[in-house]
Amino acid sequence: MESTTRLLRLGLALGVCLFLAATVRGQERARITFDKFEFNGVRSPEFNDTTHSQSKSEYEWFQIYAQYTAMGGKDGWLDEVELHWSVLIRTPDGLYMLLQTKTTYVDIEAEGTKHNAAVYIRPTFLRRYCDKDRISRSDVWLHVEASVEGRVVAKEDFGRSKPPRGDGNWWQAKDSRQLKLMDGALLSPDKTPFAAFDSDFYDWIKVTPGR
Repeated sequence: MESTTRLLRLGLALGVCLFLAATVRGQERARITFDKFEFNGVRSPEFNDTTHSQSKSEYEWFQIYAQYTAMGGKDGWLDEVELHWSVLIRTPDGLYMLLQTKTTYVDIEAEGTKHNAAVYIRPTFLRRYCDKDRISRSDVWLHVEASVEGRVVAKEDFGRSKPPRGDGNWWQAKDSRQLKLMDGALLSPDKTPFAAFDSDFYDWIKVTPGR
């Protein structure tokens, strides 16, 4: 009887160990690696049907593009990846503008899979604050952070030139005489005319209830 009880306990302990091992294998720690960044000018899309006969595509949007690789998660998938974007722009007057936003992507394949993401600056912003339709790439700096389940798992900086002196963590800067925080100026694709384009190239952006 005692030996039977021991065998039952041993079998139960072994079963628990096997279950925990399977859980660990099924849900690995999330890992994100940023692979590539680009600053691109993208012309406003033009459609065959318009709301006015004189309508035409005239201006360029400024696109900030990132490619990253995802690993880990549960059975090779991550529920969500949140990207926090910070973009610093130097205007011709020497004023700095800080644009920030975050985008949350859902159902992320994470078996060493490459993913693409982008945010945009609207043409009217460039024309108003940069005095021209296009912005010099050497006057733009990017800081992006990737978070999974509220934990920052990757961060990277990008720019064609060195960021301004004295602005080491410029993405944490506060509003001042030399730097302005520009709310709502950095847009995710679903808030632009590009929302319906390249749906298989980019991951699906999380829809907030009530939108």
